[in-house]
Amino acid sequence: MKTKPSGAFVPGVAPPENVDLGDLVVRRFAPDDLMARFAAVTKSYPALHQWMEWASEPITLEQLRARAKAMEMSWPAPDGTCGYGIFGSSGTLLGAIGLHDSIGPGALEIGYWCHIEHVGRGIICRALWPPSRAGPARPLLVADRLDT
Repeated sequence: MKTKPSGAFVPGVAPPENVDLGDLVVRRFAPDDLMARFAAVTKSYPALHQWMEWASEPITLEQLRARAKAMEMSWPAPDGTCGYGIFGSSGTLLGAIGLHDSIGPGALEIGYWCHIEHVGRGIICRALWPPSRAGPARPLLVADRLDT
């Protein structure tokens, strides 16, 4: 029987659900974000599909709804993922980050994408730093390595 490798999240301690950076908010996706996520992923598909395994084919609203439901059920999700949206000060979805606690002891994988209309503004670089650093300060993570 295969078991999930122990990961980087400290048992019983969840990553922060919201990190306010002033002009950017990195927060756990909420049910009300579904249509904005779908629109952003659909518009950004030409750039996403070549890099994201989950975007090898255009995602349907039902597929995205199922993914969102899995992440709503627990934090982190049952597969060890914490899915964050990156939002501008006006509430516009600019991109997303996923922390994936599934690659083994002491390691986290970080997946990310930026809405095609917001590429080149440093959004991902700015947004990635706080969620990945939240651990040592809280202590949340026992990661020696972050993989992208």
